[in-house]
Amino acid sequence: MGRPPGPLGRHAPRRRRRPRGRRARGPALGTLAVAALAGGLAGYFLLLAGVVSGALPEPATWFADRED
Repeated sequence: MGRPPGPLGRHAPRRRRRPRGRRARGPALGTLAVAALAGGLAGYFLLLAGVVSGALPEPATWFADRED
């Protein structure tokens, strides 16, 4: 059975469906997410290396009340 033939005896071309719900943004959003994750991890490990090596003070002193 299937679809009925069109005016020339052939089947009408199928229409492409639009995706429902959120619109697909392609690889740009995935690339941005990976870049943000990699940047955050790099920053974390650089900060950790600075504290362990003694170049930065202990984190407990970072937010101590200062007397100006």
